[in-house]
Amino acid sequence: MEKNMTVSNITTTAPLDTLALRCTACGRSHALEELAWRCTNCQGVLDLAGFTSVMPDAYTLVGRGPTLWRYAESLPVAEPTGIMLGEGMTPLAPAPGRLDIMLKVDYLMPTGSFKDRGAVVLAALAQQLKVSRMVADSSGNAGTAIAAYAARAETACEIYVPAATSAGKIAQLRAYGATVHQVEGSREDTAAAATRAADEPDVFYASHVYNPFFLHGTKTYVLELWEQLGGWLPDTLVLPVGNGTLVLGAHLGCRELLEQRLIDRLPRIVAVQAAGCAPLAKAIGRGLTTGVEVAGGQTIAEGIAIARPARGAQILAAVRDTGGTIVTVTDDQIRAAHAALARAGLYVEPTSAVCWAALRAGLVEPSSQPGRGRMRSCRCAEADSNPSLLPTSRSDPSPTTNRPPGESACPARLPNQLATPKPCTRTRQRDEPATCYSSPANSASTRTVNWTATSLPKPIKPSPTCGPS
Repeated sequence: MEKNMTVSNITTTAPLDTLALRCTACGRSHALEELAWRCTNCQGVLDLAGFTSVMPDAYTLVGRGPTLWRYAESLPVAEPTGIMLGEGMTPLAPAPGRLDIMLKVDYLMPTGSFKDRGAVVLAALAQQLKVSRMVADSSGNAGTAIAAYAARAETACEIYVPAATSAGKIAQLRAYGATVHQVEGSREDTAAAATRAADEPDVFYASHVYNPFFLHGTKTYVLELWEQLGGWLPDTLVLPVGNGTLVLGAHLGCRELLEQRLIDRLPRIVAVQAAGCAPLAKAIGRGLTTGVEVAGGQTIAEGIAIARPARGAQILAAVRDTGGTIVTVTDDQIRAAHAALARAGLYVEPTSAVCWAALRAGLVEPSSQPGRGRMRSCRCAEADSNPSLLPTSRSDPSPTTNRPPGESACPARLPNQLATPKPCTRTRQRDEPATCYSSPANSASTRTVNWTATSLPKPIKPSPTCGPS
C-alpha cells in the first residue's frame, strides 16, 4: 500500500442517500437534504439512522495518516476534500503528580479544542450537501471550530454567541471570516436566536448539539484512546458535561467498540458539572430521566453552563448505561484545579479543569462493579482550551514486562500501540487488575504499561485517566 494513499482512496463510506435523521421521540425520518435540525413533526431531537460503524483492522491503520480520518469506516461521511487541518490523534501526557492518570491533550487540535472532531465532520457533510450558508451558536469553542472549517470549505458562516463572550474569541471568529451575532441574555437566548436563523430556507444548522453527525466526530476521542492504549479502554472516563457532546460521543464510540467485541465491557462515565449550573447532576441524584429545570446559574466554567441541555435525557441514559454518575464541583475547586494544572504546564480553560477538580476532591471513586479495577480516565482539555486525563504507571521499553507472572501478552496488542480488531480472549487471572493497557511514551518503541487493581505491589502504583467536555 502506498503511504501517500488517502483514506478516501482505500475505503468506502455509505452513500448519503442511504442515511437519514430519525426523531428520538416519534420515530419520523428526515432525509439529509431537508436540512432538518429537529423533528418537523414533534420538535424532538434527531439521531442518525442507516449507518453501521466498522473499526478498521490494525494492518489497515498502519498505512494511514495520524488524523481522525484513519477511522473512515467508522465515520458516516467520506473524507472531505481540501478542508482538513490534521485534526485528531492528539497525544497522551502524564498527569501532574498522579501516576494513575494521563492527559489526552486535545488542545493541540487545530483550533485549540476537541470540538474540531465534530466540526470537521459537519463541514464535510455540508460540503457534500453543497450548502451555501452555515449557522451555529456557541459560547466559544464550537463556534470557533465551525467557523474555521467553514472558511476551509469557502462556505458563508454565521455564529451566534452570548454578548459576554470574550473579545479574543470574537476576534478569532471574525478572523475566519464568520459573521458574528452577539446576543444579550442567557446561553439559551443565544441558541434561540440561532435556531430562528436555522429555520430559514437553505440554511445548514451546524449545531454541535442538534446535529448527530457531530457526535460521530467526537466519538473518535474514544477510538483514538482505544488504539493508543493498545486495544483497551480505562475503567472510568471522567468528562465535563454541559450539552453533552463529548459524553454522548464517547458513549457512542464505546458502544460501537463493544458491539464489535473489541472491548469486553463499557468503561464507566463520570460526568462533571459546575455546582452553579447542574441540571443533570440534580436529575441523576433524584433518579429522574430528564434534566431538572434550573435557572441559568453563574459559573466560571462557562462552556458547560447549560441550564436545559437539549439532549439531557440521552446524556442521563448514556451515563447510567455505563454504571456511571454525574458529580459537581464549586468554582473555588475549579479555580484551584485550574491553577494546579497551569503550574504543571497545562494552561486550560476553567471548563476543562472541572475534571481535575473532581479528582482532587475525591469525587471519582473506584468502581463497585464486580471484576472492575481502580483505573480512571478523565478529561480536561481546551487550551485556555483542551487536554484530557488518562491512567498510567511506569515506562518500560518491553511491552510485556508489566504483566502478571505466567501471562502472555494480550493477543489484541501489536507493535506501535496498534491492536487487531478482534476479540481479546485472554483470561484475566484472579489477582489481575480489571483493566490493562499500554500507551505511547517517548518513542514508538517505548511503552507505558498500566494495570489498576484494588492494591498493587510496589513499585507500581495505581493509575487513573482524565479527558475533554
